[in-house]
Amino acid sequence: MKRLKFFSGLTLGIVASTLLSIGASRSVSANEVVSIQFGSVITGRLEPGDSQLPADGSYYDTYTFEGRAGQQVQITMTSDEVDAYLILLDPNGNSLIQNDDGGDDTLNAQIIYTLPTNGSYTIYANAYASGETGAYRLELRTVDATAAAIPLPRYFCDESGNNPTIQARRKDGVVGSLIEWTSDTTPSNISRSERCRRVADNLETNHNRLGRSFAITAGTLQGQPVVCAGTAPGICDPDGQILLAATRDEARRIAIELGTGINALQNAPSPIDRDDTTPLAVVPQFNFLDVLSYSNCLEDVIQLYQNTARLRTQGRRSDCLSNVFAQYPNGISRSQALEIITAADRYATSNRRDALLYPPRGQRVRIQEIFGYTYGIDQQ
Repeated sequence: MKRLKFFSGLTLGIVASTLLSIGASRSVSANEVVSIQFGSVITGRLEPGDSQLPADGSYYDTYTFEGRAGQQVQITMTSDEVDAYLILLDPNGNSLIQNDDGGDDTLNAQIIYTLPTNGSYTIYANAYASGETGAYRLELRTVDATAAAIPLPRYFCDESGNNPTIQARRKDGVVGSLIEWTSDTTPSNISRSERCRRVADNLETNHNRLGRSFAITAGTLQGQPVVCAGTAPGICDPDGQILLAATRDEARRIAIELGTGINALQNAPSPIDRDDTTPLAVVPQFNFLDVLSYSNCLEDVIQLYQNTARLRTQGRRSDCLSNVFAQYPNGISRSQALEIITAADRYATSNRRDALLYPPRGQRVRIQEIFGYTYGIDQQ
């Protein structure tokens, strides 16, 4: 998750339309609109003379495709030269979803989205920052909804501690706490966990919809004080409600707390070299006997990789791998976490066991998303 910039509404100006098919390669000139087909892979280039977003001057190329209501599409932009950023617009030119970190690398972007209506949709193949130029690869395809991977949310509610806490996930996997919901911050007609989940969902929805224009502020919608996605301080996007507050003071306080947490996460350094491939200096030793203790052990490993601050403030869920946690109090790299996960799977599925153990499905999906590891039960 990057530092967010104000991003005004998008306007679609169609000057020309050119059809590109599988494997096509070309540069798209300013204001040119290119038609891309499903199954196509296009090599393009962002360069001076291309269209520029008015908000930050970043270059973009424009592509259109015909979609139908309920169709799930996957748009992927990869590059070794620019930090890819994707924007999907509906047939009326309104931004539906934006992404800068959905690909399998920090410079790549990917959108998986279910189209709401029939019509001509627009893709902006964009660079994240002003002045970035270079080659990129754009792919459009349909996705089987039943087989599509479940993307990790940017915002989520962590209910493992004494109080539910909204967490935010940075694009490199680092996680930080935004706000903790206690009894004095939650109305009596809703549980703390439910409020936490609703606010996390609203943050996710608005961030996906507005992208770089997403900013948190306090304002008023339909006469009610709210925390909202704002287009300017104190001005709410009409569809940007995040939280209905009891008073204006409460709305301001919560907006400040959420914004402060996001800024802290954006500026937080990675505790370790996440790409370090050095093997563990100790041998992982496991002691779990059932699915619950196995799951808790893995959750501690994920947090040791993603969020050591949470481990320090909220403690561990399990007592497994005491030698690893003693050796690596400041975190482990991705390859080291994967080494532990693989060893745990071997331990849990050993022929010496009475029954094979696997983590819960939701946790398996998370591990596959984060580390690319697929369990044997999911390969059948």
